[in-house]
Amino acid sequence: MTWRDREIVAAQLSDEWFLARYGCITGSIVGEIMPGTRGGKPLGRQKLIYRKAVEYMASVDESQPIPAKYANWGHEHEGEAIQALSDATGFEFIETGLIKSDFNDLVATSPDSMSVCDKAAEVKCPYYMNQHIKFMLERPVINLKSSQQEKIYYWQVRHHMLVTGAEACIWATYHPYFEPKPLHYEIVERDDNEMKLMKEICEEFVDDMKQVCREILSKE
Repeated sequence: MTWRDREIVAAQLSDEWFLARYGCITGSIVGEIMPGTRGGKPLGRQKLIYRKAVEYMASVDESQPIPAKYANWGHEHEGEAIQALSDATGFEFIETGLIKSDFNDLVATSPDSMSVCDKAAEVKCPYYMNQHIKFMLERPVINLKSSQQEKIYYWQVRHHMLVTGAEACIWATYHPYFEPKPLHYEIVERDDNEMKLMKEICEEFVDDMKQVCREILSKE
């Protein structure tokens, strides 16, 4: 069974797409349950369990939305960023919906695109050019860090590979107005040890979240 057989075909950010994500560990949040440079369980894990339990039981998303100016900027430029990545790599990319894992229905991901040769793609369009060059120089998807956002990026690309089965994920940063280099990308290869660790941690999280739900329902 390929990722295409497990895809929920719905436009990203559509009502159907959001509904399918409720209760799921997805690429955008998996870094919140994965270790940083010091190892161990992140402090915010229990809070995330409660948030996901609300989604799972009540179909309500209580996460904090990205500020509109950043979200709108990213949506506005994502298409041209994917085209720039296609031109640079020679790969043809196709948009995907939500892809469920083959080992747990509540572990899923939504890459920005998948190449026709089954490489996942995650493209960031930072609002500020200084963030764009920071991504280029500090390479957050190559070097694991404990800063929350960069740790999320590191594990996000690996989560795409875990769920889709891809052997690589292309992570790119794009800013249309940084003329010296509007696009920079990194190709991250699959590491089976990381995949095993992620699978174990994701399944443990889902089990703990479901246990919370059972405890809630058992209360008189």
